[in-house]
Amino acid sequence: MDQFAHYHELTRCLFEKIAARLRLFNSASQEICRFIDEEQGHYALMFTGWRKGRRILDLYLMVRLREGKIWIEEDLSEEGIATDFLENGVPEEDIVLGFQPPNLRHLTEFAVA
Repeated sequence: MDQFAHYHELTRCLFEKIAARLRLFNSASQEICRFIDEEQGHYALMFTGWRKGRRILDLYLMVRLREGKIWIEEDLSEEGIATDFLENGVPEEDIVLGFQPPNLRHLTEFAVA
């Protein structure tokens, strides 16, 4: 399996684990929606439903695979999905924290772009 195919498989597996973990603690009035578009390399987890009488549609986690790297576009998880990628052997130089401003990315241990 080539590296990019491995990243697709790993991302899909991590999203399944995170979604399952979230379901354990999720309110009955909220649903966890998992969106996976492997052809384009887009992965997202969202909460939808109701909270205190108000409609919610919250992006929880979004990852895009592009240019041979893993771009973390949004991550509201406690430990961060970057930690999961590192624990599964993805090198720091293949992870971009897309939610960080481009001019500050060089201050992290991850790729700039």
